[in-house]
Amino acid sequence: MTHRTLFGLLGVALTLAVGAPARAAEEPTKTQPNSYVVLVGISQYADKDIKPRKHAEADAKALYDLFTNKDYLGVDKDHIRLLLGGEDEKRNAQPADKQHILDALSWVAEKAKVNDLVIIVFIGEGGPLGDKSDRRCYFAKDTTFKERNKTAVAEGDIEERLDKVKSHRFVAVVDVNFKGYAHDPKIADPILGARPYQEFLGDDKSEEHNPLPGRVLYLATNGLVASLDLQEQGLFTSALLSGLKGEADAEGYEADGVVTVNELTTYLRKEVPALAKKFGKTADQQGQTHYVLGDRDEAMTITTNPPAAAKVKKQLDALQKLIDKKELTGELAAEGKTLLSRMPRLEGQQDLRKQYQKLADGKMTVAELKTEREKLLDASKIDPKDAEKFANKVMDGVELVQGNFVRKFTPGELVAFAVRGLFREIHEKVPADVTAKLDKAKSLSDQELKDLLVDARSKLGKREDLADQKDVNFALQSMMKQLKDPYSTYVDPDQLDQYKRQTEGKFVGIGVIVGVDPETKFLRVTTPIRGAPAFKKGLQGGDLIVEIIREVDEKGNKLDKPEVISTKGMATGDAVKKIVGKEGTPVKLKIQREGKKEPFEVEIRRGTVETETVFGVRRNPDASWDFMLDTERKIGYIRLSQFSEHSAKDIEEAVKDLEKEGLPA
Repeated sequence: MTHRTLFGLLGVALTLAVGAPARAAEEPTKTQPNSYVVLVGISQYADKDIKPRKHAEADAKALYDLFTNKDYLGVDKDHIRLLLGGEDEKRNAQPADKQHILDALSWVAEKAKVNDLVIIVFIGEGGPLGDKSDRRCYFAKDTTFKERNKTAVAEGDIEERLDKVKSHRFVAVVDVNFKGYAHDPKIADPILGARPYQEFLGDDKSEEHNPLPGRVLYLATNGLVASLDLQEQGLFTSALLSGLKGEADAEGYEADGVVTVNELTTYLRKEVPALAKKFGKTADQQGQTHYVLGDRDEAMTITTNPPAAAKVKKQLDALQKLIDKKELTGELAAEGKTLLSRMPRLEGQQDLRKQYQKLADGKMTVAELKTEREKLLDASKIDPKDAEKFANKVMDGVELVQGNFVRKFTPGELVAFAVRGLFREIHEKVPADVTAKLDKAKSLSDQELKDLLVDARSKLGKREDLADQKDVNFALQSMMKQLKDPYSTYVDPDQLDQYKRQTEGKFVGIGVIVGVDPETKFLRVTTPIRGAPAFKKGLQGGDLIVEIIREVDEKGNKLDKPEVISTKGMATGDAVKKIVGKEGTPVKLKIQREGKKEPFEVEIRRGTVETETVFGVRRNPDASWDFMLDTERKIGYIRLSQFSEHSAKDIEEAVKDLEKEGLPA
């Protein structure tokens, strides 16, 4: 079956998606999990052909002090290895030569169990292994550039050892420039290859070669440029340290005392660009980009945030007293401990957590808690009609695949793929009774499968991570992925809309190209699209959109009260979703324009916008394009940004304009 056919079926016949790879079940453990840490930092290399790294050792030492501090992680000295280019008796550092580095990685592979936390950090220089640019190596203290194939730590050396690590709580930090050597024109620049940094992420041996479960990798750069140095530390380590000490503990309505992988990822996304812009002296330095690869498990904790952790402990102790007095028992006791220990992701669970906090703080009785709890649980139940709607759409997808896919699957197999993928995508465990039905899904009738889908969706309840048809998207993406056919996929409504924009050159919106203003962090108009609603309303390039004011949602439904959204610090994609909507509906923008003292509001009605794909040298006064680059020498210029349905017509018009200027056809 061709990619095009399946796209047409799923994209048009349904508003129908691919889940994350299955995470292996963690082995039960009877002992408290340990932490194992390996830190490598090398500032100076004996070989003059290898560039120095100013703060590499200072960075590694600072991370050592953080991880061994009982307030943050409390790793004892038997569970941490610090390897440096220089000496440090105070921290019991070992020399960062090739053999010690490999021994440290082997030590982790041997010792760490599935629930143990493993942290690997490498800060230094690297390069291509031998003369082959697609194989990389990490320079050790005793590496010589000419003999690097023998004296450096090859990516394969690392992969061989870390592949044996059992832990599903694995965090790696790499701040390495693989061009960290004196330029030699005979040697090709290193490249990252098809599966970069597999040595840390591992390979699950599937057709997709996904990272091993529970592994995440933080990269200071893409590895082909140097990371910026600040006064005392590297930029990336500086951001990392502040995040791990508690600044990243920001998910939910308050800090909960632990820094998770997801929280650290979110924090670095804001902090690294801010530091780069503040301290970078060149455009490249100011644009330093970090990367996060692998399994961003939102539940994986790395460090403790001491002030918030103290508050959590106080509330847990108060709750325990109620449990000891038998005032709080059974399900409520277990639920209270769970909710107070960690900030839940879902808003409904966060509201329930607040009730347990009131109980622990003496502001609510157990009877009052039970009443409020019942109200919240009732509010979290999904409407049976919505659960049935979900089931119908998944069954429509099953029918389409069965009728058009070459390889045959039973409806039960496809439904099982969908349900398991849905739960996996939102990191929820499939209930035992649902699992029992899935195990015999092949023998179930269509009605029984539909009932199974309704039951599974009902158990998940009403939740924001499944709103706006995300439940259907996750289920069908997962189902399609299990077909193991790279040419058959599912396109969700957002992707379909984007595809149509690119191919048809039309979309519904107000018609502005926007970006983030680097100074104010507000949304800035790059240019209005000629003839679009925003163009007709007088929006200009350089205008700042400081607020988006919506009185109706994107579907045209009237809101209970106007939604006023500041664009300061808002991601461009999120802002665009708030601006676009149903054709003919209004949206108000508060505009700050240079030369005007006060912001002003503009109401724009969304309409069909025909994108420009053909550009010239400059705009004429009437906003048409001037295609003449050099009038005297008769040189014209036409730029095609992408192909759409009207690109050919626009190029013909541009050529006619050039002919009027005397250029030959």
